[in-house]
Amino acid sequence: MTKPRRRRRAGGCRTRAGTWGAALQGRAEFGLDQGRSAMPQIHADKQPVTQITIVESEPDKQAEALSVMTERARFMARQPGFISISLHRSLDGRRIVNYVQWQNSDLLRAAHQSPEFRKKWGHFDEITSEIDPHLYEVSAVLDGKA
Repeated sequence: MTKPRRRRRAGGCRTRAGTWGAALQGRAEFGLDQGRSAMPQIHADKQPVTQITIVESEPDKQAEALSVMTERARFMARQPGFISISLHRSLDGRRIVNYVQWQNSDLLRAAHQSPEFRKKWGHFDEITSEIDPHLYEVSAVLDGKA
């Protein structure tokens, strides 16, 4: 079976559509917990910039993709405007979802365009088959208290 054709955007990121980028949540499991809350803060009012990226990989490459993404997250957590980054891996091993919160889109773009962030992109290309980032806004939040 042949791999699907990869589309490339400026800067070398493969994507179906949307903005450029990828990242993940700094948590203790990945050595990234820096005293921030365990989960992103999601509110319908006073929203930060939210980027959700779906990364596709083969099950035998998911752990390696997570490792590369973790390395990048350490860099991203030190950048201006950083709020949180969360990583979710699918149980079938085929997808990784990154949930990123940033103070504004200009600061997020600057972090993604940094040479340090991009330096291992070629290798990431080899271990993933698709990267699909988009910016979102929260339309509703329900919790167990409602």
